[in-house]
Amino acid sequence: MQRSKKSGMITMSVSDILNSLHGDDGLNIMYTIRYCVLESISDESVIKALKQLKCSTLVEWHTCSIADCAAAALDLLGIETYTGDKPQIVDMISTKFFSSNN
Repeated sequence: MQRSKKSGMITMSVSDILNSLHGDDGLNIMYTIRYCVLESISDESVIKALKQLKCSTLVEWHTCSIADCAAAALDLLGIETYTGDKPQIVDMISTKFFSSNN
């Protein structure tokens, strides 16, 4: 098991990332989105999957939408600037939700 020097998380291959993002386990998807941000993943297929997740109806912990996580991640990765005012997304972008300290 190899750990990332950047985030300290277990290293994931693009294939592993895509399998997780296309899964149905909301918590796993959320952590994978976080991994993509922490590791600055810019693979086209991963970005495409993140864009598709902006339409996801999965909700984790009764409040955290996978679609909101994907929108915040795309902003933080510099792919799509979030211009809305949805508090959940603004908070994820401006706080340490995607920090390796969490």
